[in-house]
Amino acid sequence: MTTNISTLKEATHGQWVADVLKFDKSLAAEVEVYGIQPELILTTEMQKRLGFLQYQTAVTKGVADLKRVVYERKQKETATEISGILAGMRDVYGTAQPVRFAILKKDGRHVEISSFDPQLPMEGRKVEVPIPSQVTIAADYDEEYNSYNAVSLVSHEPISRETFMTALYAVA
Repeated sequence: MTTNISTLKEATHGQWVADVLKFDKSLAAEVEVYGIQPELILTTEMQKRLGFLQYQTAVTKGVADLKRVVYERKQKETATEISGILAGMRDVYGTAQPVRFAILKKDGRHVEISSFDPQLPMEGRKVEVPIPSQVTIAADYDEEYNSYNAVSLVSHEPISRETFMTALYAVA
């Protein structure tokens, strides 16, 4: 790692990304295996926003951010992808129960996917999904609770209220 750099704003974007990958060789190998482009996770915008950080701290944060994406990709390997229209979400205020996302499928069934966060992870970032939206969510099935737990948001596209109501009437 470059030692004469004291804060992140003094480094180039390429230096920062390279030093993050050099810091943890096993992480660098996993990034390559999963086809992750680190410069899309550790963006120039992020570098500008975090420019005040000590360089070593910024490298450590970069490692953590890449580890989060690698972990998400590993979890997606065994997850089931569920596609449909995100019709809504609910929680029980003041309890330790998860938020439940209601997905309306084409065959008329609905599936609830649980998460302890109303925002879903997608490539290491939390994403707030507008309702209604066409979504694909990777989820693990939990036999103990007979429900799905969200692993990652694969894709999402907001849809119009008219499209949503047409889909709802088709299965109601």
